[in-house]
Amino acid sequence: SIANVDISSVQLPSIQSVFTYVVTFLSQLPNRYRIWWWNLLQSDPLHVLVETLLIVACIALVVLQRRADWRFSQERKKGAPTDKDIEHLLKDWKDNGRKPLVSRKEGTITARSGRG
Repeated sequence: SIANVDISSVQLPSIQSVFTYVVTFLSQLPNRYRIWWWNLLQSDPLHVLVETLLIVACIALVVLQRRADWRFSQERKKGAPTDKDIEHLLKDWKDNGRKPLVSRKEGTITARSGRG
């Protein structure tokens, strides 16, 4: 049973040997990955192609999304109304009222289409 095990007889590896093992493992990792990837490419090239295309698509989506967000924020900054514009619109709306979105005689949208 576990209760009868004498812990003093258990030999633990030294810190130096553990460190050496970890460094050796990490230094061999790129070469192991290269060999694994090359074997996968030879055994199943379609699998590698599909995964590569998916990775490229994900990277492209991230880059394009960041570009779109940047452009949108720049356009919003350029087109944002100033305080003077806001005051003018509020005064105009108070004096004249807002234009209706739908013309009563034609039933068409006038504010967006400019007709009516």
